[in-house]
Amino acid sequence: GFFKDVDIKQLPGSAPDRTNLQVKVSQQPSGELSFSAGYSSVDRLVADIGVTQRDFGGRGQDVRAEVSVGSLRQLINFSFTEPRFLGRNLSGGADLYLQRYDFSTYAGYTSNSIGASLRLGFPLGQYLSLSTRYSIHQDVISVASGECGDPPLLSPVICSETGSTFTSAPGYTLRWDHRNDAFNPTRGFYVQMSQDFAGLGGNTKYIKTIGEGGWYHGFTPDFILSITGNAGYIAGWGGDTVRVNDRFYQGGNTFRGFQVAGIGPRDTSPQFDQALGAKFYAIGSIEQTFPDGLPEQYGIKTALFTDFGTAGLLDDADKRSNLTHSIVPTVKVDLRLRASVGLSVFWKSPLGPIRIDLSDVLAKAPYDKTETFKFSTSTRF
Repeated sequence: GFFKDVDIKQLPGSAPDRTNLQVKVSQQPSGELSFSAGYSSVDRLVADIGVTQRDFGGRGQDVRAEVSVGSLRQLINFSFTEPRFLGRNLSGGADLYLQRYDFSTYAGYTSNSIGASLRLGFPLGQYLSLSTRYSIHQDVISVASGECGDPPLLSPVICSETGSTFTSAPGYTLRWDHRNDAFNPTRGFYVQMSQDFAGLGGNTKYIKTIGEGGWYHGFTPDFILSITGNAGYIAGWGGDTVRVNDRFYQGGNTFRGFQVAGIGPRDTSPQFDQALGAKFYAIGSIEQTFPDGLPEQYGIKTALFTDFGTAGLLDDADKRSNLTHSIVPTVKVDLRLRASVGLSVFWKSPLGPIRIDLSDVLAKAPYDKTETFKFSTSTRF
């Protein structure tokens, strides 16, 4: 992905059985400046600005800086990856981030986090690779003053989760990638499994497992079928339960047609109506791009998609009130199927590629939160 043209010529070597190879390359843009914006049915606007350089200093080093400012998330993130760590076929890297999630609209709480991680990856074969990591982060869950009083103005389940935690977690990702292109695949498949083991120090203990995969088949350059899916499960150990900020929140970019945290367990009390996060989720997607009949110079492509899946599971301890110590009857945990269909429009505009998603929900739980429109754009330099 560093060069757009590669020309290799054979020249006579120093002996009849030797050949010199002369390689002439034309470098292509390896930096990216991205902007994105999203709009939901509850009038939530989010904007992201990111800068990526995948060939920093011409050495193949990957440097990324991201600033996200929105009603939901504020993030400052910096990451660095060295593809030839110690001069070997190893990739090493580090990440630093400062993050604030304002989930007060969706789940009633705000989470402030600061963390760092170290990464090391290496190939196990032509298509198989393993990456390892060690992460530490401190998370503080807070709610607005007076909202956990008696009577509470916030779900009593959320009120039991406030406070600070420190997490220390080694983890790994095993990946089999047999696609013809890592950025815009038209043939092949990949599967991946990741696990993180919190409890090597710190005061949180859980095992998080996430699996994902995808299959791609291009009938023509404009007629490409993709089938993708991912699933996750998190469970506490050593007597620990899974805290609300460590659970899975699905919707938005992860499930088109639903708001952020729009599916999964929820306190459906009319006074609260707040997402609680899920211990398990499974989501699949089928997308078919197709010719739209417009001239190629317009740079417009379209695709039909369907997303389907579920999210749920909570321990009894996760449903209890911090006031009465009994299970809150308005907490709903439903593993029923959710599904949506829609149309995506991709436009290579003068400012960069633009994507618009229009969705319609086919199946949902009565308490799920839906949305119909999403927009994003990015540009390269």
